[in-house]
Amino acid sequence: GHLSCGACMGTHVRASRDPYEATCPTLPMVPLTPDMSMIPKEYHVFISPSLRRVYLRDGEDTSRALIDGLNTEITLLKARVGTLRRDKDLLMDRCEASQSAVSRLTSDECNARLELVKAKEEVRIANESFESLKIMYRSLESM
Repeated sequence: GHLSCGACMGTHVRASRDPYEATCPTLPMVPLTPDMSMIPKEYHVFISPSLRRVYLRDGEDTSRALIDGLNTEITLLKARVGTLRRDKDLLMDRCEASQSAVSRLTSDECNARLELVKAKEEVRIANESFESLKIMYRSLESM
């Protein structure tokens, strides 16, 4: 959600043509808040108004403490962002190295498969030559 002060909301509602159909100053919706004085007290717990009250403390001490807390949180978040960026860079380096290794292994596998096909062809040719030599030897032996 978002915050608007009561005075600003009241001014916005009064400036609209129909106060019952005034839209939210930020969003195109009609915020509805029933008049709680017209509703019996026992039913108040069942009504959740779409406009909520936000109570902010006044004072320099609270503001200074809040600002200091936010600055501390900003510093911590910046450190975390730096750590996450370093982690991301390391992961990217590892990923690129792995991709390079996979590419190299894929190329080596392709070459090995080609060598296997050539070797099988050489074995087939050698077997054919052997069989023909065997036949020639038997024929010469029988003479």
